[in-house]
Amino acid sequence: MFLHLYHCSYNEGTRQLVNYILFDYCYTIKDLANIRIPEEILEGMSYNFYEFSEISSRKSNHYVIFMHIVQNPLIYFITFSAAPDVVIFVKEDCVHVYCNARNYEYLMPYIIHWRNLQLYCLSELQYEDDEVAEEYKICSFIDMVGDSRRIGIPYEGKKPLDPFVFESWPLIQAYAYEGIREGGRGFFTMDRKLVDVTLSLEKEVYNVIDSVHLEILISKQLPRFEQLWSTLLSKIKLQGSSTDTLTESSLCEPFRTYYDYGCLGNTSLLDQSVADWGRPFVQFGNRLTNLALKNGFESKDVIKHGESINRCDERNNILYMICKAIDPRTKLICIRTYFLSRCYVPHGTADKKDINKDARFLHSLYHICIGVIHEAINTYTRCLNVDKAREVVIQNMHLLLQEKHLDQSAYTKLLPLEKHVEFHIECYDNYGRSIHISNQEHYHRIKLAYVAITDIPSLNNSSTTLGSVAFAETFVDSVVRVYNSDNKISWKGKHLILTRNVPKYFFHPDSTEEKSFNEIKELLQTENRNWGKKLALMENVPFVWDIANVYLNEEQVIIFERCIIIICKNFGTLVLSLNEIEAIKLFDGDSTSTVAILLIKCKSSLLHHLPIPFIHDNLEYIFALPPKSKARREFYNKVLNSWNSTMSSRPQVEIMKDLQQKIRNVYDFLQSSLNVTGNSVYQNAAQRLYDFASFWPIFEFCNCATNIKEDDIALLQSSNPQQVMEDTAEIIITVITGIPGCGKESLCTSLTSLAKENNRWMVLRQSINDLNTFKGEKLQERLSNLISKHKNSRSSRLSTGRRIRLLLETSGFTDIVDVIQAILSHPDKTLTKNLRIGAVTTCLDHQNCFMEGKTMMPKLLEFCATGLVNNIVFHDGFEQKDEDMLQIQKLIRTLNVDVAFIAARSGKITRSSDIDLIISENTFSQASLARKRLLLYPDISIGAFASGQTLPAVTEHFLKFNLPLDKAKILKQCKDLRDRNSSAINNQGKIYHIRGLTELIDVTGYHEIDCCPYSQKVVMQSVGHLPTPPKPSGAAQNMQENASKSFMIFSGTGLDEGRLKQWLTACRPAKPKKKVLRTKESLTSGEVQKIRNELKAKPLPAGCFYNGLQYQLLDFEQRIEEYLKNINARIEEQNRRIDAIPEEALF
Repeated sequence: MFLHLYHCSYNEGTRQLVNYILFDYCYTIKDLANIRIPEEILEGMSYNFYEFSEISSRKSNHYVIFMHIVQNPLIYFITFSAAPDVVIFVKEDCVHVYCNARNYEYLMPYIIHWRNLQLYCLSELQYEDDEVAEEYKICSFIDMVGDSRRIGIPYEGKKPLDPFVFESWPLIQAYAYEGIREGGRGFFTMDRKLVDVTLSLEKEVYNVIDSVHLEILISKQLPRFEQLWSTLLSKIKLQGSSTDTLTESSLCEPFRTYYDYGCLGNTSLLDQSVADWGRPFVQFGNRLTNLALKNGFESKDVIKHGESINRCDERNNILYMICKAIDPRTKLICIRTYFLSRCYVPHGTADKKDINKDARFLHSLYHICIGVIHEAINTYTRCLNVDKAREVVIQNMHLLLQEKHLDQSAYTKLLPLEKHVEFHIECYDNYGRSIHISNQEHYHRIKLAYVAITDIPSLNNSSTTLGSVAFAETFVDSVVRVYNSDNKISWKGKHLILTRNVPKYFFHPDSTEEKSFNEIKELLQTENRNWGKKLALMENVPFVWDIANVYLNEEQVIIFERCIIIICKNFGTLVLSLNEIEAIKLFDGDSTSTVAILLIKCKSSLLHHLPIPFIHDNLEYIFALPPKSKARREFYNKVLNSWNSTMSSRPQVEIMKDLQQKIRNVYDFLQSSLNVTGNSVYQNAAQRLYDFASFWPIFEFCNCATNIKEDDIALLQSSNPQQVMEDTAEIIITVITGIPGCGKESLCTSLTSLAKENNRWMVLRQSINDLNTFKGEKLQERLSNLISKHKNSRSSRLSTGRRIRLLLETSGFTDIVDVIQAILSHPDKTLTKNLRIGAVTTCLDHQNCFMEGKTMMPKLLEFCATGLVNNIVFHDGFEQKDEDMLQIQKLIRTLNVDVAFIAARSGKITRSSDIDLIISENTFSQASLARKRLLLYPDISIGAFASGQTLPAVTEHFLKFNLPLDKAKILKQCKDLRDRNSSAINNQGKIYHIRGLTELIDVTGYHEIDCCPYSQKVVMQSVGHLPTPPKPSGAAQNMQENASKSFMIFSGTGLDEGRLKQWLTACRPAKPKKKVLRTKESLTSGEVQKIRNELKAKPLPAGCFYNGLQYQLLDFEQRIEEYLKNINARIEEQNRRIDAIPEEALF
């Protein structure tokens, strides 16, 4: 997608996708009031720090979901005006990003975690030159597009996408400029095919729920949805005091308003002919037949609620109501059945009226619905089969109907159950349209589980029906495929019920029940001989009435000497006589800083005095006493001593030392809910939602991958971040990596020279012949061969107690994740058990990290990736606090908060603590880092993670040559490389690093050469004596003796072997040129005078006479001829020697 500067302001599709992948980056700038950002940035930038500190730790999962859009052959390209010059081009396995120097620091925290990121950015000084900046942007855009022919655009316009509209955009027009990247490309839209991908994004990206969506939903949107239900209950309580005013229309008004407000801005949701989830409603029970309930659930028209005829009294047989609420933005849907008639008589009241059988029957059926729907969700999560879940619903209903103490006639009237039971699991898209759920296929979406018992016959009057009861929960599930040690596959699933905290039960008493409760209230005002003295009044006591299905309520509890009174918000007043209590147990963990729980177990004789939800197998109830609370102090000071001293005939308070597992799970939830010290999204969610702590790790992983080893599941759920694997490894691998020229070779040399006790080093390097390609199979094979060679040696750990230490040095720009993956997924299981990566260390030279501007060297961020790299060694130490050093440290800290920085002054590490970090045996195996690897690099443990290509594409050329080189020319050629590489429009390739071995003219021995063009560092050092392999015999020996050991390795992009040979040839001394023979005319005056002077020094020859002024030489011309003859003879000799020099080929 391509929009520039201002296009986000009117293209909703682009703005939506940008906000998705960059965490609401284009939202309003209202959160910037307290952030110091230059004014010119704010003018073109919208930035939202919405939950940034919470989201950033898991933001990589959001990008993984975003990459699902490239499963088809389209390529997605975006630019947006969030800060005013940003271009993003997403391909199948890489991302290109262009930004300017001003928004660089604000954008990097959002994108630095993206794998295979190719960043285009100039420095601040270069950006000041408008002409250079514009040319660089155009060149970057052309490089981004590359050979991509189909480009996706989230257009979302009112009219169909018109490709020629894009030709009016400046950057698109610049694509065809002549003179830039060879020009002549023509119209962009004629050279490339543009495709509107809005529908694909809606289906494959926006409808998917990932960890970021779930965080926002739980922390922001779910509390508002729960508050909506609290508003409904408050309205029932307020208007219920006058039965004439309690109508369907008035009760449903908050639901309708909430739904209509949520539909604003989405025209498809406003069009109810599109939405399949119906409308919110409140319906009283006398109208809820099977057909009426189905219409109310699926109706796409506004439900017509009754006004004055539906008064809540027994004359109209209105025993209950069904309520349905919908949040159209989050797809939260919840259905509850609330009762308006009595179903039990509180213990100890004077009212002995028989319980309404129909009301009791309806309560029991509704309670059964709640139980079976939770079991159905469990079944679906385990097997991903809706039909199997439906069978479980029917089977469990049969069992529960027989166990709920219902008479036989009530059970038989509901047979066959298939006729009365409605059950389905559904999910919806952002427009409210139902998405078909296929069996054995997992959907990363919010789902709705719905169950209803319809056309319920009356027990009091067989000719009438009571209507229907319904219950629905919204939940999120995550399912992963588990590989065990024998490579057998099983499924592991977890689910989280989002609407768990919406009250499942609500009881609004009728006039008779109010009379019974008023009697209790009157008794509470005075001491009662049956209850004894009032001991304590405790407010807001956390109360759990069902241990199997935990739902936390805060109730008022009044404790007497022989009775416990619980005033429940949703059930009324409950009376628990101590005579009806079988056991009382207390657990406080022997600590005042933890939650204490009071476990009450009642007798079966109390059944008819309890609401239906309180009736289960064990009749156990839990009261929580938070630390430092008033309720806890009153219980220990007033209640505990009194009960132990007066309850001689009743159960004593038993102090528990340990808890059963089911009670332990509830206690852990209470501990996290009532004793949380932090305020993170995760902690708040764990505090509010039961099972969140066990669900979240699997959900995070499920968003990244679908396959996991059985051993790795424990790592996902580990609560101890410093936990390491069991120390059974005999072989410890220390990995040294980094881009070429970082000094990793010297670090390996210094490590192998260390004399550490109980250690022995083996060094493993990639062969020079395999420079361009890294193959994990070869590394695995070399590991097996190397380790098997030392397996039975005397230095084995089994014989001497010493570990085998393996030092693995990566070559070139090999991605570190490929190396780690090859080790972790080694096919030899026996070897894997005895092998462990101790630590991974990356070497960096801060002067060799950036190319032009702020564009980083290829794979630089991958060499510092979180979860993979433990240490960063800076080759030049920390003394040079220049801009590059500060910038690269800041970037690495943003990317990897766990990494340790180590200074290597002049390439040497002097502190023993730093050496211990590098050769650590368990840093890499910490549970927190292993968990990050599972999330950021899914399938790495099974060898199926694709690292993607290096950007820009880097190749390494290995050239052997036969002649010595000139040192001065080598230095000159290396220094000239930086200027050639720094050209923004250079299209002849760039050399990133040169290393090799060569002889130098007039210098004895071989010299190792290391050249980094961008840092302008050239190191030449003698290597002394080279190891010589065993000599072969015959002709092969003569060939080997004459062969040169000189070679050069060039690392770079767009390199041509012919040009590299020309570069090397320029480092050779030039062959001497032959001189031209001398003639009389070529003699200089100096040479003539020289001849004369030579003649003066000799005796006068014959024929010489004096003319009065000077001696006249009759044979002077003869002397000149002799001089020319001699000098030409020497020239000819020298030329013959030059001709005799053999024409030696450098290559």
